[in-house]
Order: sequence, then C-alpha cells, then structure tokens
Amino acid sequence: INHFDNNVSTVFMDSKGRIWVGSKNGRIATLVNNELKLIITSLPFPKRPVTEIVEDFAGNFWMSTAGEGVYFYADNKLKHIGIAEGLTNEYAYCAAIGNDGKVYVGTDDGIAICTSKNSTISVERLDQKKGLPDKIVRKIVNDNAGNLWIGMQDKGICKYTISQGTFTIPKQFENWSLGQINALKKEKSGWWIATDESGLLFFDENPAVALSIYKRFNNLDFIRVNNVCADNE
Repeated sequence: INHFDNNVSTVFMDSKGRIWVGSKNGRIATLVNNELKLIITSLPFPKRPVTEIVEDFAGNFWMSTAGEGVYFYADNKLKHIGIAEGLTNEYAYCAAIGNDGKVYVGTDDGIAICTSKNSTISVERLDQKKGLPDKIVRKIVNDNAGNLWIGMQDKGICKYTISQGTFTIPKQFENWSLGQINALKKEKSGWWIATDESGLLFFDENPAVALSIYKRFNNLDFIRVNNVCADNE
C-alpha cells in the first residue's frame, strides 16, 4: 500500500480479531479484506519504527516506537506522548497492559506508566530508584495473575507485582551473565526466553530448577533469538 514500508516491525490482533501492523518507517495499518489500510489521522505518523501495539481496556490503542516515544490512538485520532508529556526517554522497546488497566512502556530509562482519563494522558515513572534492577527494559509481559514479567538489557528478568509495587528477582537470575533479553513467552510451568547472545532459554518458576539453555539445533548454532511464540498444540 501507499507509503507503507515492506519491513514490518510488529503485528497485533485486537479484541475484535482485527490485525494491526506497524512498520519500520512508522506507518500503522490494519488488515481489511486481505489488504493493508493505513490508519486515517489528522496528525503525521511517527517516522521511527513501531516496536509494539497494545489495546487497553477501553478499546484504545498504544504504540511504542524506537525513538519517538509513544502514540495513543482513539476516536480516529493519533496523539504523541513524548518528553513534553512526561516521558524521560523516547526510545521505547515494548508496551504491555497491566491488570490495573495502565500501559507499561519499556524504555532506555526505565518504565513509563501511561494512563488515559477524560482525554488527558498522564505518565508516571518506574525506575531504579523504585527497585527496577536495570535501566533498560526490552520486554514486558502480563502473566494475568497481577504480575508483569520484565526482560532487561543486562539483568535478565524480574517480576513486578502491581498491587504491591514490588520487584522480585528469581533465584536463577540473581547473577545474570547471559546478556540481553529480547522476548518472553509464558507456559504453564515457566517461561521461554529469547536472548541476544545465549540462545533460547527455559525458566521454570520453581527456584530449585536450573535454567535450560538451547544453543544448537540440527547442527546449527542458535545464538541470537529475536522472538519466541507458541502454537495451539
């Protein structure tokens, strides 16, 4: 489609089953009748890659970008959220909706917590002063049990309990040396973890179980893993 970069950076399915697509040139589109249709808005699109798209409880959409902060989409209007609106850093790697309905955005300077109320956007900061182990947050996933699991640049992963406002570092990550976390995927007993330099890991939430590390498949080295997903089986 017109002006849409063929380099897709993120894909998201909303609560109505509609597919949203973000590109590396900042364009955002939806899939309609097997064709991508750009979102109509009175404001320009971001020019930086869209890193994640999420939907809040009110049916509004939030887009994190690699260099232009966050965009909020509601009522066919796109609103930019940057330094002037309360972000401390505009390089955003990811976004997730907490069970409290707030939007948690992972950045190069901690986590920005965004809230929309009566057409007003507010931003809070969750950083190392409040217990976050690492400044750079690469991935945030809601476990639907009141916790956010956070993948970091240098400190592995940690769990943030929203109701208590506390961070917990699992035993297996206390002396982390396996590099950057790129993605997390929940399973019944634990998490699959994609890393930038140590292959694919499996983390069992039982502290007595050591990390499983997978670096070689079919005689091929498998060191840098960008993402991980699970099928229906």
